[in-house]
Amino acid sequence: MDDAEELDHVVSDQHREFMAARSAESDLDLAFRLQMEEAMAASLALLPSSSASASAAAAPSSSSAVAIAGKGEGDGGDLVFVLGLQALELERFRQERKDSEETQAERRRVADDLRRRAHDGRFAHDILMMPDEEWDEFGDDFERPMGRARARARGDGEAEEPFRLYFKGMASAKEEGSSVIFGAIGVAVCDPRDNLVLKIQKPMPAEATSREMLETKALIEGLNAAISLGIKRINVFSDYKVLYNHLTGKWIVRQRKVANTINQVSLLQRKFEGYRMFLLPRNHVKYVFKFAKDVIDSQITKKADVSPSKNTKETCIICLEATDSSEMFAVNGCSHHFCFSCMKQHAEVKLLHGMLPSCPHDGCNMKLNVESSRKFLSPKLLEIMTQRIKEESILQPRKSIAPTQSARP
Repeated sequence: MDDAEELDHVVSDQHREFMAARSAESDLDLAFRLQMEEAMAASLALLPSSSASASAAAAPSSSSAVAIAGKGEGDGGDLVFVLGLQALELERFRQERKDSEETQAERRRVADDLRRRAHDGRFAHDILMMPDEEWDEFGDDFERPMGRARARARGDGEAEEPFRLYFKGMASAKEEGSSVIFGAIGVAVCDPRDNLVLKIQKPMPAEATSREMLETKALIEGLNAAISLGIKRINVFSDYKVLYNHLTGKWIVRQRKVANTINQVSLLQRKFEGYRMFLLPRNHVKYVFKFAKDVIDSQITKKADVSPSKNTKETCIICLEATDSSEMFAVNGCSHHFCFSCMKQHAEVKLLHGMLPSCPHDGCNMKLNVESSRKFLSPKLLEIMTQRIKEESILQPRKSIAPTQSARP
């Protein structure tokens, strides 16, 4: 708070300096005009009043003086304009500071309300769990002031109950004849009794349509919201095993973009006094699933209401790069889409290891064919691929004949 007050003092001093500069500039302009008038009056007083030439000379002198004064006024006007802009900029900054302080005050109010609700929940739980004998004896005098309870928790090592964070990131299914995919996130921050405290629903850009990226961005959004509310201890719940294994260190992150977002989550985790993550079935996070789905449905509805426009970009789910549709490859038989660069790397690795490449999508076993692979493979690799197909066609009959031959007497 001291730094904020010092900044306000600096801004106020600068504002006063600008106002003083504008006032001084006006005083200098007035002094310049007075000096010009005095000089003109003195020059006219030295000449005979009846001389016609004096009148002729006075006219150009007057016009030149007016021109000089006009020039000085123009320069002064520019300076006043600049000072005015700077004053407006300072005023805008002060307004932004005021808005920021009001926002922080509202966050503090919400955070205090959350702590009060958590305290009331614990107090009600203590009363509910109190035996009837103790209630009959001490019930009328039983109390738990909020400040004293927090101090006791810190002194006795009793940790406050953690809040709960549920999140979901998802993308729409690709419609037939359209390359547009909508992404969305849903977040729910709940108190220790699982009562909803804060709901977040946001659409996400098409560049982040892989599931893990969307799930991670939803988690980052939820953690930032919890931090802004002053929550110190939190339990995080997810239904996505891949992200859970990456965050808990069971699996190594391979993709660079996903690794960067995972690192952001790790940095946010350190801001909590207590942080735990749990893996749940999807039906346990169904309401955040609904939050995200509602956003996607809204985007689809909005798209249907406006005139269709061409979208020439698609996102490769391997490299997560937005790529022109003309540079995307659709695998025959399953229609999974990947960029030419990723398909080339995938097929090249498989071929050089003696395997026939298939669709790189997780769980898909659709084999690639030579004709469609000409779009991204070199002639040398196509030759290797043809050889692998021949080898596989030869090996398959042998596998079926071998048991028959071994069964002969």
